[in-house]
Amino acid sequence: MKQGRRLITCDAAHQRHLEVIARLAGDQFPHLLLSGSAGLAQALARCRFEETEARPASRAAVCHHLLFVCGSGSNVLRSQVDTLIRKTGVPRYILVPGRPTTLSGRSKTIVKDLDSGAVVLQLAPVESLVYDNSAARQLAAEIAAILRYRRPDGLFLSGGDTAAAVLGAIGARGVRLQVEILPGVIQGTVIGGAGNGLPAITKAGAFGEPDTLLQLYGLLAGGRSAGLAG
Repeated sequence: MKQGRRLITCDAAHQRHLEVIARLAGDQFPHLLLSGSAGLAQALARCRFEETEARPASRAAVCHHLLFVCGSGSNVLRSQVDTLIRKTGVPRYILVPGRPTTLSGRSKTIVKDLDSGAVVLQLAPVESLVYDNSAARQLAAEIAAILRYRRPDGLFLSGGDTAAAVLGAIGARGVRLQVEILPGVIQGTVIGGAGNGLPAITKAGAFGEPDTLLQLYGLLAGGRSAGLAG
């Protein structure tokens, strides 16, 4: 076409960057067609339809017995998990996809650790490993087995395939979203199935700062700092 079209590409590392993009588009380019992530849509809504009434304060649910399910192969998530483990000593169990009974034989130990506090279940951080739906389903089956022994106070899910697989394995219909407790970290409630009413926290695997899970742990533990190293 003779008129041509101009494409503008932006990158963002934090939610505030998305809000700057949305506000700039609204103020300077009113006819611009924005296309991007759910985070950009949220920022756009905030800029265009700012609430006139104060939003009631929201708090994260207290989850002393929190099950971290980390299925994403992202290096970002791996770093976040390593920071959490190093600073808190939270026990971690690793599942190697394709290797049978990796966790099944240790279910009672995992449940015992969950009785004492938080537990991390993570897919093996192998660089060459291809994370696919079968790996997510294997991890989800282990989570479902653990929930038959012990219902945690909360369930953290990172990795889209992982979240979908876990919710399917426990018979849930979905998650009712409630509040953003940290940038890009959303808390809701499981709908249906064995986890009905269970607080569920979700985060994209490749999103966040190195200490995001550490911050989350502090919030969900009711602000406790016990066990955190200096």
